[in-house]
Amino acid sequence: LRRARDLVEKAAGVAASVHRAAEWSIRRPADPALSVVAGEGFVCDASMMPVPPLGPASNPTGPHRIESDGWRIVEVPPLTGRAFGRRLPLGGGWPFRLASEETLARAESDFRESGRPAVFTLHPWELDTEHPPMEGLAPLTRTVHFLKLRSLPKRFERWLSRDRCVALGDAVALLAAG
Repeated sequence: LRRARDLVEKAAGVAASVHRAAEWSIRRPADPALSVVAGEGFVCDASMMPVPPLGPASNPTGPHRIESDGWRIVEVPPLTGRAFGRRLPLGGGWPFRLASEETLARAESDFRESGRPAVFTLHPWELDTEHPPMEGLAPLTRTVHFLKLRSLPKRFERWLSRDRCVALGDAVALLAAG
């Protein structure tokens, strides 16, 4: 965690105060990993998805505080939306690449109208124009990993150009107070 944070801070040139666990490895508010994340100085986490199997359906869909044994952190789950009669994750890199911009905009609007922030998380490798081919992946994993990957940087630029996005770290003070 420390090494990753240090590398991100060096690359970005700013302090990292927001965390997102890899592979949805933090799934519940009682996960002991949150005490480590908070203990390392992160004030916000965006790891818990209210969509099985990524996390329990009972996880909140909006920001909430988690406190235990002298630490606290604001949890802000990534964007979800409804389709095919169920809640689906829409705020991650894979859905951001595959869902229509209209679907994403509608889910974002629904979240914002209900007072929740629409959080999108992307992996740094998804914006790497020189991402290696990663030979040996299973066909489904290869498809999920690489489908529409080349078009993501332009799509992300278009999304950001609409001037409605802020870094989660810049909004966390407002979320913590709410």
